[in-house]
Amino acid sequence: MTILAYDAAEPGSDFELDREDGESDEAFEARRAALGMLFS
Repeated sequence: MTILAYDAAEPGSDFELDREDGESDEAFEARRAALGMLFS
């Protein structure tokens, strides 16, 4: 499950994504890329 917490940050701010227990590298990178598109 992914929970996004909203924080009114300045444009271009980075976000930290925690790896889920047992998550493969491929699954983590796919999730990171998809969520990254929301904040770019």
